Amino acid sequence: MGVIATSDARCKDCYKCVRHCPIKAIKVVGGKAQVWDELCIHDGACINVCPQDAKRAEPHLPRVEAFLRGGLPVVASVAPSFAARWPGQFEDLSGILMNLGFYDVQETALAAESVARAHVAEMQSRMESGGPFPVVTSSCPAVVSLVETHFPEWIELLADVVSPMVAHGRMIKRQHGGNVRVVFIGPCVAKKHEMALPTHSESVDAALTFDELAELLERNDIDLAGHEGSLPGAAVAPATARLFPLEGGLLQTADIDVSMMNMLRGSFEVVSGVRECLDFLREVAHGGDGARLAELMACRDGCIGGPYIDVDSNPLQARRDRVWDWYREEGGEEEAPAVGDARDMKRRYRARPGLLVDPSEDELDEILSKMGKDDPEDHLNCGACGYDSCREKAVAVFRGAAEVEMCIPYMRKRAESMASVIMHEMPSGIIVADRDLRIVSINPAIERMFYCRTDQMKGKKLGYLIDPKHFRRVLQTGEMSIVEGEYPSYNRKTKEYIFYVEDQDMVIGILVDVSQEEKHRRELVTLRKESILRAQEVIDKQMRVAQEIAGLMGETTAETKTLLTSLMQVIENDPQAEQ
Repeated sequence: MGVIATSDARCKDCYKCVRHCPIKAIKVVGGKAQVWDELCIHDGACINVCPQDAKRAEPHLPRVEAFLRGGLPVVASVAPSFAARWPGQFEDLSGILMNLGFYDVQETALAAESVARAHVAEMQSRMESGGPFPVVTSSCPAVVSLVETHFPEWIELLADVVSPMVAHGRMIKRQHGGNVRVVFIGPCVAKKHEMALPTHSESVDAALTFDELAELLERNDIDLAGHEGSLPGAAVAPATARLFPLEGGLLQTADIDVSMMNMLRGSFEVVSGVRECLDFLREVAHGGDGARLAELMACRDGCIGGPYIDVDSNPLQARRDRVWDWYREEGGEEEAPAVGDARDMKRRYRARPGLLVDPSEDELDEILSKMGKDDPEDHLNCGACGYDSCREKAVAVFRGAAEVEMCIPYMRKRAESMASVIMHEMPSGIIVADRDLRIVSINPAIERMFYCRTDQMKGKKLGYLIDPKHFRRVLQTGEMSIVEGEYPSYNRKTKEYIFYVEDQDMVIGILVDVSQEEKHRRELVTLRKESILRAQEVIDKQMRVAQEIAGLMGETTAETKTLLTSLMQVIENDPQAEQ
Protein backbone atom coordinates (compact mmCIF):
# COMPACT_ATOMS: atom_id res chain seq x y z
CA MET A 1 0.00 0.00 0.00
CA GLY A 2 1.20 3.52 -0.80
CA VAL A 3 1.28 6.53 1.51
CA ILE A 4 -2.19 7.59 0.32
CA ALA A 5 -4.86 4.91 -0.14
CA THR A 6 -8.31 5.01 -1.75
CA SER A 7 -11.47 3.46 -0.36
CA ASP A 8 -13.09 1.79 -3.37
CA ALA A 9 -16.45 1.77 -1.62
CA ARG A 10 -16.38 5.56 -1.22
CA CYS A 11 -14.85 6.54 -4.58
CA LYS A 12 -17.73 7.68 -6.82
CA ASP A 13 -16.30 8.47 -10.28
CA CYS A 14 -16.18 12.23 -9.68
CA TYR A 15 -12.53 12.69 -10.85
CA LYS A 16 -12.15 15.67 -8.53
CA CYS A 17 -8.80 14.39 -7.29
CA VAL A 18 -7.60 14.13 -10.90
CA ARG A 19 -8.59 17.74 -11.54
CA HIS A 20 -6.82 19.00 -8.43
CA CYS A 21 -3.60 17.00 -8.85
CA PRO A 22 -1.24 19.22 -10.89
CA ILE A 23 1.07 16.31 -11.71
CA LYS A 24 -1.80 13.87 -12.43
CA ALA A 25 -0.46 11.18 -10.12
CA ILE A 26 -3.84 9.45 -10.14
CA LYS A 27 -4.67 6.18 -11.90
CA VAL A 28 -8.34 5.52 -12.65
CA VAL A 29 -8.89 1.77 -12.77
CA GLY A 30 -12.38 0.31 -12.99
CA GLY A 31 -13.79 3.76 -12.35
CA LYS A 32 -11.87 4.10 -9.06
CA ALA A 33 -9.23 6.79 -8.62
CA GLN A 34 -6.10 5.25 -7.15
CA VAL A 35 -3.00 7.23 -6.20
CA TRP A 36 -0.10 6.48 -8.54
CA ASP A 37 2.47 6.18 -5.79
CA GLU A 38 5.53 6.16 -8.08
CA LEU A 39 4.59 9.60 -9.41
CA CYS A 40 2.91 11.00 -6.31
CA ILE A 41 4.70 13.71 -4.34
CA HIS A 42 2.38 13.12 -1.35
CA ASP A 43 1.34 16.73 -0.89
CA GLY A 44 -2.08 15.42 0.24
CA ALA A 45 -4.22 17.75 -1.89
CA CYS A 46 -6.33 14.81 -3.07
CA ILE A 47 -7.21 14.00 0.55
CA ASN A 48 -8.64 17.45 1.17
CA VAL A 49 -10.56 17.82 -2.09
CA CYS A 50 -12.25 14.40 -2.09
CA PRO A 51 -15.96 15.04 -1.40
CA GLN A 52 -16.55 11.42 -0.37
CA ASP A 53 -13.65 11.17 2.10
CA ALA A 54 -12.29 8.31 -0.03
CA LYS A 55 -8.59 9.23 0.32
CA ARG A 56 -6.68 8.53 3.52
CA ALA A 57 -3.04 8.83 4.51
CA GLU A 58 -1.25 5.74 5.78
CA PRO A 59 -2.11 5.55 9.51
CA HIS A 60 0.81 5.61 11.94
CA LEU A 61 -1.21 5.88 15.14
CA PRO A 62 -1.37 2.09 15.73
CA ARG A 63 2.42 2.00 15.38
CA VAL A 64 2.85 4.79 17.93
CA GLU A 65 0.50 3.12 20.40
CA ALA A 66 2.57 -0.05 20.04
CA PHE A 67 5.72 1.98 20.76
CA LEU A 68 4.17 3.33 23.95
CA ARG A 69 3.41 -0.21 25.10
CA GLY A 70 6.81 -1.54 24.05
CA GLY A 71 9.01 -0.35 26.90
CA LEU A 72 11.55 1.66 24.88
CA PRO A 73 11.63 5.46 25.34
CA VAL A 74 9.43 7.38 22.88
CA VAL A 75 10.18 11.04 22.08
CA ALA A 76 7.76 13.35 20.29
CA SER A 77 8.98 15.95 17.81
CA VAL A 78 6.21 18.53 17.34
CA ALA A 79 6.26 20.76 14.26
CA PRO A 80 6.08 24.55 14.87
CA SER A 81 2.95 24.71 12.66
CA PHE A 82 1.22 23.16 15.68
CA ALA A 83 0.52 26.71 16.85
CA ALA A 84 -1.55 27.42 13.73
CA ARG A 85 -4.11 24.80 14.77
CA TRP A 86 -3.75 24.80 18.56
CA PRO A 87 -2.48 28.26 19.56
CA GLY A 88 -0.65 28.64 22.86
CA GLN A 89 -1.11 25.01 23.90
CA PHE A 90 2.29 23.41 23.35
CA GLU A 91 3.00 23.20 27.07
CA ASP A 92 -0.41 21.64 27.65
CA LEU A 93 0.25 19.11 24.91
CA SER A 94 3.68 18.26 26.29
CA GLY A 95 2.20 17.41 29.68
CA ILE A 96 -0.55 15.29 28.09
CA LEU A 97 1.89 13.32 25.94
CA MET A 98 4.16 12.69 28.94
CA ASN A 99 1.17 11.36 30.86
CA LEU A 100 0.36 9.08 27.91
CA GLY A 101 3.81 7.51 28.13
CA PHE A 102 6.10 9.68 26.01
CA TYR A 103 9.57 9.95 27.49
CA ASP A 104 10.21 13.44 26.11
CA VAL A 105 8.45 16.08 24.00
CA GLN A 106 10.42 18.60 21.92
CA GLU A 107 9.83 21.23 19.26
CA THR A 108 11.01 20.23 15.79
CA ALA A 109 12.06 23.87 15.53
CA LEU A 110 15.08 22.97 17.68
CA ALA A 111 16.69 21.69 14.47
CA ALA A 112 15.17 24.27 12.13
CA GLU A 113 17.80 26.93 12.72
CA SER A 114 20.63 24.51 11.93
CA VAL A 115 18.82 23.48 8.75
CA ALA A 116 18.28 27.10 7.72
CA ARG A 117 21.90 28.02 8.35
CA ALA A 118 23.05 24.95 6.39
CA HIS A 119 21.08 26.21 3.39
CA VAL A 120 22.71 29.63 3.61
CA ALA A 121 26.13 28.01 3.95
CA GLU A 122 25.53 25.93 0.83
CA MET A 123 24.43 29.01 -1.09
CA GLN A 124 27.64 30.79 -0.05
CA SER A 125 29.68 27.79 -1.14
CA ARG A 126 28.01 27.76 -4.55
CA MET A 127 28.56 31.49 -4.92
CA GLU A 128 32.27 30.86 -4.44
CA SER A 129 32.31 27.94 -6.86
CA GLY A 130 30.02 29.52 -9.45
CA GLY A 131 26.79 27.56 -9.03
CA PRO A 132 24.62 25.85 -9.86
CA PHE A 133 21.77 28.25 -9.10
CA PRO A 134 19.26 28.70 -7.76
CA VAL A 135 19.73 26.75 -4.56
CA VAL A 136 16.34 25.05 -4.12
CA THR A 137 15.49 24.45 -0.48
CA SER A 138 15.03 20.81 0.47
CA SER A 139 12.98 21.08 3.66
CA CYS A 140 9.67 20.24 1.93
CA PRO A 141 9.68 16.51 1.08
CA ALA A 142 6.93 17.01 -1.50
CA VAL A 143 9.14 19.48 -3.39
CA VAL A 144 12.06 17.04 -3.22
CA SER A 145 9.86 14.28 -4.70
CA LEU A 146 8.68 16.72 -7.37
CA VAL A 147 12.25 17.40 -8.49
CA GLU A 148 13.42 13.77 -8.23
CA THR A 149 10.47 12.42 -10.22
CA HIS A 150 9.44 15.16 -12.62
CA PHE A 151 12.56 17.35 -12.96
CA PRO A 152 15.46 14.91 -12.40
CA GLU A 153 17.67 17.10 -14.59
CA TRP A 154 17.52 19.76 -11.86
CA ILE A 155 18.35 17.46 -8.96
CA GLU A 156 21.69 19.24 -8.57
CA LEU A 157 19.81 22.41 -7.65
CA LEU A 158 18.45 20.86 -4.44
CA ALA A 159 20.35 21.86 -1.33
CA ASP A 160 22.30 19.00 0.17
CA VAL A 161 20.46 19.48 3.46
CA VAL A 162 17.89 17.34 5.29
CA SER A 163 14.55 18.63 6.53
CA PRO A 164 14.08 19.81 10.12
CA MET A 165 12.17 16.59 10.90
CA VAL A 166 15.07 14.37 9.86
CA ALA A 167 17.68 16.61 11.47
CA HIS A 168 15.75 16.68 14.72
CA GLY A 169 15.21 12.91 14.66
CA ARG A 170 18.96 12.39 14.30
CA MET A 171 19.63 14.89 17.10
CA ILE A 172 17.20 13.09 19.42
CA LYS A 173 18.81 9.71 18.72
CA ARG A 174 22.25 11.12 19.49
CA GLN A 175 20.82 12.66 22.65
CA HIS A 176 18.87 9.66 23.97
CA GLY A 177 20.58 6.73 22.28
CA GLY A 178 19.79 4.65 19.21
CA ASN A 179 17.02 2.64 20.87
CA VAL A 180 14.76 5.65 21.33
CA ARG A 181 11.64 5.85 19.17
CA VAL A 182 11.14 9.23 17.49
CA VAL A 183 7.59 10.26 16.57
CA PHE A 184 7.14 13.34 14.40
CA ILE A 185 3.82 15.20 14.75
CA GLY A 186 2.81 17.67 12.02
CA PRO A 187 0.33 18.67 9.32
CA CYS A 188 2.12 16.88 6.48
CA VAL A 189 1.44 13.65 4.56
CA ALA A 190 4.77 13.73 2.72
CA LYS A 191 6.61 13.23 6.03
CA LYS A 192 5.29 9.66 6.09
CA HIS A 193 7.03 9.06 2.77
CA GLU A 194 10.17 10.98 3.72
CA MET A 195 10.78 9.06 6.96
CA ALA A 196 10.62 5.74 5.06
CA LEU A 197 13.38 6.65 2.59
CA PRO A 198 16.46 4.41 2.92
CA THR A 199 18.64 7.44 3.71
CA HIS A 200 16.30 8.54 6.52
CA SER A 201 14.94 5.29 7.91
CA GLU A 202 17.07 5.50 11.06
CA SER A 203 16.00 9.06 11.89
CA VAL A 204 12.25 8.94 12.55
CA ASP A 205 10.12 5.91 13.43
CA ALA A 206 6.60 7.28 12.88
CA ALA A 207 4.95 10.42 11.52
CA LEU A 208 1.60 11.37 12.98
CA THR A 209 -0.63 13.95 11.34
CA PHE A 210 -2.42 16.50 13.48
CA ASP A 211 -5.64 14.57 12.84
CA GLU A 212 -4.02 11.42 14.22
CA LEU A 213 -2.87 13.40 17.25
CA ALA A 214 -6.47 14.58 17.77
CA GLU A 215 -7.60 10.95 17.45
CA LEU A 216 -5.05 9.86 20.08
CA LEU A 217 -6.37 12.47 22.49
CA GLU A 218 -9.97 11.53 21.76
CA ARG A 219 -9.28 7.83 22.36
CA ASN A 220 -7.98 8.77 25.79
CA ASP A 221 -10.90 11.17 26.52
CA ILE A 222 -8.57 14.18 26.64
CA ASP A 223 -9.72 17.67 25.75
CA LEU A 224 -6.63 19.69 24.87
CA ALA A 225 -8.52 22.97 25.21
CA GLY A 226 -9.51 22.21 28.79
CA HIS A 227 -6.23 20.71 29.94
CA GLU A 228 -3.46 22.38 31.86
CA GLY A 229 -0.02 20.88 32.01
CA SER A 230 3.59 21.54 31.20
CA LEU A 231 6.82 19.78 30.52
CA PRO A 232 9.36 20.69 33.21
CA GLY A 233 12.77 21.60 31.88
CA ALA A 234 11.79 21.39 28.23
CA ALA A 235 14.31 22.62 25.70
CA VAL A 236 13.00 25.81 24.15
CA ALA A 237 13.50 26.34 20.44
CA PRO A 238 15.00 29.59 19.17
CA ALA A 239 12.22 32.09 18.64
CA THR A 240 13.04 32.65 14.98
CA ALA A 241 12.89 28.91 14.32
CA ARG A 242 9.20 28.97 15.15
CA LEU A 243 8.68 31.04 11.97
CA PHE A 244 10.04 28.21 9.81
CA PRO A 245 6.58 26.96 8.65
CA LEU A 246 5.66 30.36 7.17
CA GLU A 247 6.42 31.51 3.64
CA GLY A 248 9.96 32.90 3.75
CA GLY A 249 10.46 31.32 7.15
CA LEU A 250 13.78 29.73 6.25
CA LEU A 251 15.66 33.02 5.90
CA GLN A 252 14.02 34.42 9.01
CA THR A 253 15.05 31.31 10.91
CA ALA A 254 18.62 31.53 9.58
CA ASP A 255 18.79 35.03 11.12
CA ILE A 256 21.43 36.06 8.59
CA ASP A 257 23.42 39.25 8.95
CA VAL A 258 22.78 42.49 7.09
CA SER A 259 25.56 41.96 4.53
CA MET A 260 24.13 38.60 3.53
CA MET A 261 20.63 40.05 3.38
CA ASN A 262 21.88 42.80 1.07
CA MET A 263 23.62 40.20 -1.07
CA LEU A 264 20.37 38.23 -1.39
CA ARG A 265 18.22 41.26 -2.06
CA GLY A 266 16.29 40.59 -5.27
CA SER A 267 17.70 37.07 -5.64
CA PHE A 268 15.68 35.26 -2.98
CA GLU A 269 12.34 33.86 -4.08
CA VAL A 270 9.55 32.20 -2.10
CA VAL A 271 7.17 29.89 -3.97
CA SER A 272 4.28 28.04 -2.34
CA GLY A 273 1.76 25.71 -3.96
CA VAL A 274 2.47 22.74 -6.24
CA ARG A 275 1.30 24.50 -9.40
CA GLU A 276 3.46 27.51 -8.57
CA CYS A 277 6.46 25.26 -7.88
CA LEU A 278 5.91 23.56 -11.25
CA ASP A 279 5.80 26.92 -13.01
CA PHE A 280 9.02 28.00 -11.25
CA LEU A 281 10.90 24.82 -12.18
CA ARG A 282 9.70 25.06 -15.80
CA GLU A 283 10.90 28.64 -15.91
CA VAL A 284 14.29 27.55 -14.61
CA ALA A 285 14.35 24.83 -17.25
CA HIS A 286 13.87 27.48 -19.93
CA GLY A 287 16.68 29.61 -18.61
CA GLY A 288 14.53 32.11 -16.76
CA ASP A 289 14.53 33.36 -13.18
CA GLY A 290 17.70 34.84 -11.69
CA ALA A 291 17.13 33.75 -8.09
CA ARG A 292 20.11 32.61 -6.04
CA LEU A 293 18.02 30.96 -3.34
CA ALA A 294 14.49 29.63 -3.88
CA GLU A 295 12.36 28.47 -0.97
CA LEU A 296 9.84 26.06 -2.51
CA MET A 297 6.89 24.77 -0.45
CA ALA A 298 4.26 22.40 -1.86
CA CYS A 299 1.46 23.66 0.38
CA ARG A 300 0.04 27.07 -0.41
CA ASP A 301 0.97 29.56 2.35
CA GLY A 302 3.64 27.16 3.60
CA CYS A 303 3.30 24.46 6.23
CA ILE A 304 0.46 26.34 7.89
CA GLY A 305 -1.56 25.39 4.78
CA GLY A 306 -0.80 21.67 5.13
CA PRO A 307 -3.49 19.04 4.48
CA TYR A 308 -4.00 18.34 8.20
CA ILE A 309 -3.89 21.90 9.49
CA ASP A 310 -7.71 22.14 9.27
CA VAL A 311 -7.67 25.25 7.08
CA ASP A 312 -11.47 25.33 6.80
CA SER A 313 -11.81 26.06 10.51
CA ASN A 314 -8.75 28.30 10.72
CA PRO A 315 -8.55 31.30 8.34
CA LEU A 316 -5.14 32.05 6.85
CA GLN A 317 -4.53 35.30 8.71
CA ALA A 318 -5.47 33.67 12.00
CA ARG A 319 -2.96 30.88 11.34
CA ARG A 320 -0.21 33.36 10.57
CA ASP A 321 -0.98 35.44 13.66
CA ARG A 322 -0.88 32.35 15.89
CA VAL A 323 2.58 31.37 14.64
CA TRP A 324 3.84 34.91 15.19
CA ASP A 325 2.35 34.84 18.71
CA TRP A 326 4.20 31.59 19.34
CA TYR A 327 7.38 33.28 18.07
CA ARG A 328 6.86 36.10 20.58
CA GLU A 329 6.38 33.71 23.51
CA GLU A 330 8.47 34.81 26.48
CA GLY A 331 11.80 33.02 26.79
CA GLY A 332 12.12 31.93 23.19
CA GLU A 333 14.17 34.89 22.07
CA GLU A 334 16.68 34.46 24.88
CA GLU A 335 17.66 30.92 23.93
CA ALA A 336 20.98 30.35 22.23
CA PRO A 337 20.85 29.17 18.62
CA ALA A 338 20.51 25.43 18.30
CA VAL A 339 23.65 23.73 17.12
CA GLY A 340 23.29 20.45 15.25
CA ASP A 341 25.95 17.92 14.43
CA ALA A 342 27.19 18.44 10.85
CA ARG A 343 26.54 14.74 10.21
CA ASP A 344 22.85 15.33 10.95
CA MET A 345 22.47 17.87 8.13
CA LYS A 346 23.57 16.00 4.99
CA ARG A 347 21.44 13.98 2.61
CA ARG A 348 21.50 12.33 -0.82
CA TYR A 349 18.98 12.30 -3.67
CA ARG A 350 17.90 9.75 -6.22
CA ALA A 351 16.67 10.74 -9.66
CA ARG A 352 13.65 8.75 -10.85
CA PRO A 353 13.34 9.54 -14.57
CA GLY A 354 11.64 7.42 -17.21
CA LEU A 355 8.48 6.68 -15.29
CA LEU A 356 6.35 8.39 -17.95
CA VAL A 357 6.29 7.25 -21.58
CA ASP A 358 4.71 9.35 -24.32
CA PRO A 359 2.66 7.80 -27.14
CA SER A 360 3.46 8.25 -30.81
CA GLU A 361 1.12 10.41 -32.89
CA ASP A 362 -0.46 7.29 -34.44
CA GLU A 363 -1.05 5.76 -31.00
CA LEU A 364 -2.50 9.04 -29.76
CA ASP A 365 -4.82 9.32 -32.78
CA GLU A 366 -6.02 5.75 -32.20
CA ILE A 367 -6.89 6.52 -28.56
CA LEU A 368 -8.61 9.77 -29.53
CA SER A 369 -10.66 7.85 -32.06
CA LYS A 370 -11.76 5.40 -29.36
CA MET A 371 -12.86 8.41 -27.35
CA GLY A 372 -14.98 9.61 -30.27
CA LYS A 373 -12.54 12.47 -30.98
CA ASP A 374 -11.83 11.85 -34.65
CA ASP A 375 -12.09 15.51 -35.64
CA PRO A 376 -10.56 18.57 -33.94
CA GLU A 377 -14.04 20.00 -33.34
CA ASP A 378 -14.76 16.94 -31.19
CA HIS A 379 -12.00 18.00 -28.78
CA LEU A 380 -14.21 19.83 -26.31
CA ASN A 381 -11.43 20.14 -23.68
CA CYS A 382 -14.21 20.50 -21.09
CA GLY A 383 -12.07 19.19 -18.21
CA ALA A 384 -14.86 16.97 -16.84
CA CYS A 385 -12.47 13.99 -16.79
CA GLY A 386 -9.95 15.94 -14.71
CA TYR A 387 -7.57 16.67 -17.58
CA ASP A 388 -7.20 20.07 -19.22
CA SER A 389 -7.53 18.75 -22.75
CA CYS A 390 -8.71 15.67 -24.64
CA ARG A 391 -5.19 15.17 -25.88
CA GLU A 392 -3.77 15.20 -22.35
CA LYS A 393 -6.42 12.70 -21.29
CA ALA A 394 -5.54 10.45 -24.27
CA VAL A 395 -1.89 10.47 -23.15
CA ALA A 396 -3.05 9.38 -19.69
CA VAL A 397 -5.06 6.55 -21.28
CA PHE A 398 -1.91 5.41 -23.09
CA ARG A 399 0.01 5.41 -19.79
CA GLY A 400 -2.70 3.37 -18.08
CA ALA A 401 -3.67 6.23 -15.79
CA ALA A 402 -7.09 6.95 -17.30
CA GLU A 403 -9.95 5.14 -19.00
CA VAL A 404 -11.73 6.00 -22.23
CA GLU A 405 -15.04 5.94 -20.35
CA MET A 406 -13.98 8.88 -18.16
CA CYS A 407 -15.07 11.24 -20.97
CA ILE A 408 -18.56 12.46 -20.09
CA PRO A 409 -19.44 13.78 -23.59
CA TYR A 410 -18.24 10.46 -25.02
CA MET A 411 -20.33 8.45 -22.56
CA ARG A 412 -23.39 10.63 -23.18
CA LYS A 413 -23.01 10.21 -26.92
CA ARG A 414 -22.54 6.49 -26.44
CA ALA A 415 -25.60 6.26 -24.20
CA GLU A 416 -27.67 8.21 -26.70
CA SER A 417 -26.41 5.99 -29.48
CA MET A 418 -27.22 2.88 -27.47
CA ALA A 419 -30.69 4.19 -26.66
CA SER A 420 -31.23 4.91 -30.35
CA VAL A 421 -30.12 1.40 -31.30
CA ILE A 422 -32.39 -0.17 -28.69
CA MET A 423 -35.38 1.88 -29.80
CA HIS A 424 -34.69 1.16 -33.46
CA GLU A 425 -34.17 -2.59 -33.00
CA MET A 426 -36.90 -3.17 -30.41
CA PRO A 427 -39.35 -5.74 -31.83
CA SER A 428 -42.16 -4.20 -29.80
CA GLY A 429 -43.64 -0.85 -30.71
CA ILE A 430 -42.67 2.27 -28.73
CA ILE A 431 -44.67 5.50 -28.65
CA VAL A 432 -43.43 8.58 -26.78
CA ALA A 433 -45.98 11.34 -26.21
CA ASP A 434 -45.79 14.67 -24.38
CA ARG A 435 -48.20 16.07 -21.79
CA ASP A 436 -50.52 17.26 -24.56
CA LEU A 437 -50.55 13.73 -25.93
CA ARG A 438 -48.71 14.77 -29.05
CA ILE A 439 -46.42 12.17 -30.54
CA VAL A 440 -42.76 12.91 -29.83
CA SER A 441 -41.31 9.74 -31.30
CA ILE A 442 -42.21 6.30 -32.57
CA ASN A 443 -39.95 3.42 -33.50
CA PRO A 444 -39.90 1.29 -36.70
CA ALA A 445 -42.01 -1.43 -35.04
CA ILE A 446 -44.91 1.07 -34.72
CA GLU A 447 -44.39 2.03 -38.36
CA ARG A 448 -44.82 -1.61 -39.34
CA MET A 449 -47.78 -2.23 -37.04
CA PHE A 450 -49.82 0.80 -38.12
CA TYR A 451 -48.48 1.38 -41.64
CA CYS A 452 -47.18 4.89 -40.92
CA ARG A 453 -43.93 6.88 -40.96
CA THR A 454 -42.18 8.77 -38.17
CA ASP A 455 -42.06 12.04 -40.10
CA GLN A 456 -45.82 11.80 -40.64
CA MET A 457 -46.66 11.10 -37.00
CA LYS A 458 -44.27 13.40 -35.14
CA GLY A 459 -46.16 16.28 -33.56
CA LYS A 460 -49.62 14.85 -34.30
CA LYS A 461 -52.17 14.07 -31.63
CA LEU A 462 -51.91 10.52 -30.33
CA GLY A 463 -55.57 9.96 -31.18
CA TYR A 464 -54.64 10.20 -34.84
CA LEU A 465 -52.89 6.85 -34.43
CA ILE A 466 -54.55 5.01 -31.52
CA ASP A 467 -57.14 5.53 -28.79
CA PRO A 468 -55.32 7.75 -26.23
CA LYS A 469 -57.55 6.99 -23.21
CA HIS A 470 -55.06 4.70 -21.49
CA PHE A 471 -52.20 7.17 -22.04
CA ARG A 472 -54.37 9.97 -20.64
CA ARG A 473 -55.14 7.96 -17.49
CA VAL A 474 -51.45 7.31 -16.88
CA LEU A 475 -50.73 11.04 -17.23
CA GLN A 476 -53.42 11.84 -14.68
CA THR A 477 -52.49 9.18 -12.11
CA GLY A 478 -48.76 8.79 -12.73
CA GLU A 479 -49.25 5.03 -12.27
CA MET A 480 -48.16 2.40 -14.76
CA SER A 481 -50.95 0.70 -16.72
CA ILE A 482 -50.97 -2.72 -18.40
CA VAL A 483 -53.86 -3.10 -20.85
CA GLU A 484 -54.88 -4.97 -23.98
CA GLY A 485 -55.55 -3.15 -27.20
CA GLU A 486 -57.47 -4.23 -30.28
CA TYR A 487 -57.12 -2.59 -33.68
CA PRO A 488 -59.41 -4.48 -36.09
CA SER A 489 -58.67 -2.14 -38.99
CA TYR A 490 -55.02 -3.14 -38.74
CA ASN A 491 -55.81 -6.73 -37.79
CA ARG A 492 -53.76 -6.19 -34.64
CA LYS A 493 -54.08 -7.12 -31.00
CA THR A 494 -51.56 -5.76 -28.48
CA LYS A 495 -50.55 -5.93 -24.87
CA GLU A 496 -49.61 -2.39 -23.82
CA TYR A 497 -47.32 -1.24 -21.00
CA ILE A 498 -47.84 2.49 -20.45
CA PHE A 499 -45.84 4.54 -17.91
CA TYR A 500 -45.07 8.16 -17.02
CA VAL A 501 -41.54 9.65 -17.01
CA GLU A 502 -41.68 12.47 -14.48
CA ASP A 503 -38.32 14.11 -15.26
CA GLN A 504 -39.25 14.54 -18.91
CA ASP A 505 -42.99 14.97 -18.31
CA MET A 506 -43.70 12.39 -20.99
CA VAL A 507 -45.69 9.20 -21.26
CA ILE A 508 -44.27 6.13 -22.99
CA GLY A 509 -46.15 3.15 -24.30
CA ILE A 510 -44.61 -0.18 -25.23
CA LEU A 511 -46.98 -2.12 -27.49
CA VAL A 512 -46.29 -5.83 -27.74
CA ASP A 513 -47.96 -7.26 -30.83
CA VAL A 514 -49.80 -10.41 -29.74
CA SER A 515 -51.79 -10.77 -33.00
CA GLN A 516 -49.95 -13.91 -34.05
CA GLU A 517 -50.22 -15.34 -30.57
CA GLU A 518 -53.96 -14.74 -30.64
CA LYS A 519 -54.19 -16.31 -34.08
CA HIS A 520 -52.26 -19.32 -32.87
CA ARG A 521 -54.47 -19.52 -29.79
CA ARG A 522 -57.62 -19.54 -31.95
CA GLU A 523 -56.08 -22.10 -34.27
CA LEU A 524 -55.23 -24.25 -31.29
CA VAL A 525 -58.79 -24.03 -29.94
CA THR A 526 -60.16 -24.99 -33.36
CA LEU A 527 -57.67 -27.82 -33.60
CA ARG A 528 -58.72 -29.08 -30.19
CA LYS A 529 -62.38 -29.03 -31.16
CA GLU A 530 -61.69 -30.79 -34.45
CA SER A 531 -59.54 -33.35 -32.69
CA ILE A 532 -62.30 -34.10 -30.20
CA LEU A 533 -64.86 -34.50 -33.02
CA ARG A 534 -62.54 -36.77 -34.99
CA ALA A 535 -61.82 -38.82 -31.91
CA GLN A 536 -65.55 -39.20 -31.24
CA GLU A 537 -66.16 -40.28 -34.85
CA VAL A 538 -63.42 -42.87 -34.58
CA ILE A 539 -64.88 -44.18 -31.31
CA ASP A 540 -68.38 -44.39 -32.79
CA LYS A 541 -67.08 -46.19 -35.88
CA GLN A 542 -65.13 -48.63 -33.77
CA MET A 543 -68.22 -49.34 -31.74
CA ARG A 544 -70.22 -50.02 -34.89
CA VAL A 545 -67.53 -52.31 -36.26
CA ALA A 546 -67.33 -54.14 -32.96
CA GLN A 547 -71.08 -54.62 -32.91
CA GLU A 548 -71.11 -55.85 -36.52
CA ILE A 549 -68.29 -58.23 -35.79
CA ALA A 550 -70.07 -59.46 -32.69
CA GLY A 551 -73.23 -60.07 -34.73
CA LEU A 552 -71.39 -61.90 -37.46
CA MET A 553 -69.55 -63.98 -34.88
CA GLY A 554 -72.88 -64.88 -33.26
CA GLU A 555 -74.40 -66.07 -36.56
CA THR A 556 -71.30 -68.01 -37.46
CA THR A 557 -71.23 -69.69 -34.08
CA ALA A 558 -74.86 -70.80 -34.41
CA GLU A 559 -74.26 -72.22 -37.90
CA THR A 560 -71.17 -74.03 -36.68
CA LYS A 561 -73.07 -75.50 -33.77
CA THR A 562 -75.82 -76.81 -36.07
CA LEU A 563 -73.27 -78.31 -38.44
CA LEU A 564 -71.33 -80.00 -35.73
CA THR A 565 -74.47 -81.39 -34.07
CA SER A 566 -75.56 -82.91 -37.38
CA LEU A 567 -72.14 -84.42 -37.85
CA MET A 568 -72.21 -85.97 -34.43
CA GLN A 569 -75.60 -87.54 -35.09
CA VAL A 570 -74.40 -89.02 -38.35
CA ILE A 571 -71.45 -90.57 -36.63
CA GLU A 572 -73.57 -91.99 -33.83
CA ASN A 573 -76.05 -93.65 -36.27
CA ASP A 574 -73.40 -95.19 -38.55
CA PRO A 575 -73.50 -99.06 -38.13
CA GLN A 576 -69.95 -99.38 -39.33
CA ALA A 577 -68.77 -97.36 -36.41
CA GLU A 578 -69.54 -100.19 -33.95
CA GLN A 579 -67.34 -102.66 -35.84
